[in-house]
Amino acid sequence: MSLAELPEDGGDDGQGRDLSRPFPLTEAWLWEDDPRPAEEIDPVVERVFDHGSVVLGTDRCAMNWHLVVTGPHRGHIWHITGEGAVPFGAEFGFTTTAPGFAGWVGHWAAQKEWFDAEKGHATGARVG
Repeated sequence: MSLAELPEDGGDDGQGRDLSRPFPLTEAWLWEDDPRPAEEIDPVVERVFDHGSVVLGTDRCAMNWHLVVTGPHRGHIWHITGEGAVPFGAEFGFTTTAPGFAGWVGHWAAQKEWFDAEKGHATGARVG
């Protein structure tokens, strides 16, 4: 996949993507487990997929890596799936590697498992 190309399972053809609008999350969120009504959740989920990030690659099956370019998490890598989104980096509790693009690339080059730390369980979202 070329840089910023959208994976086949990425939804629409990218017409709604807007890199200038801020990425809306500041912490992990599993919207699949969120008890709020879909009318409240769906608009935020749409912004997670379409605002403020460049797609770096995919693990297939709607599991994609995004580099956040706008908003409070600018410079961070996020793993965004059909079920939720988690930031990459040791400070977030899912991996032992440094956050940001350099940490993500180094982790990949070392062929480490992506989630090599104790996994936390996030059910809420902090929308920025």
